[in-house]
Amino acid sequence: MSAKNLLIFTLAVIILISGGLLLNNLGDTSPYYYTVEEVLQEDFSSSENIRVAGYLVSDSITREGEILTFDIIDTAEENYLTVNYEGEKPEEFTQQEELIVEGRKDNNSFQANKVLMQCPSQYQEKLAE
Repeated sequence: MSAKNLLIFTLAVIILISGGLLLNNLGDTSPYYYTVEEVLQEDFSSSENIRVAGYLVSDSITREGEILTFDIIDTAEENYLTVNYEGEKPEEFTQQEELIVEGRKDNNSFQANKVLMQCPSQYQEKLAE
């Protein structure tokens, strides 16, 4: 293989790897979220990382060891989702009304790896496809 062909091959491999990494990371930075109702109705893969927006049910907050458990409800207050979050309780958590949780659906509960207390209006609702 000539030096020129080796250089072209090496550049092509670098470009393909960079493109794959970029596409992979775009899914994690998506500003979209699902509603509680959508999460309960749709079938998500247990490995699919998603965001869910809802209102904190303040009297549902419990902690067992490192697991913080709480419920979020939708705007119609008809559907609720139990969220399990392992980690420290975020500051001002109990004063927060609207939350976005990020993680994976586990049957009819949600295993969160992040709790975002930013205003959900900064995010866009994921449109049903």
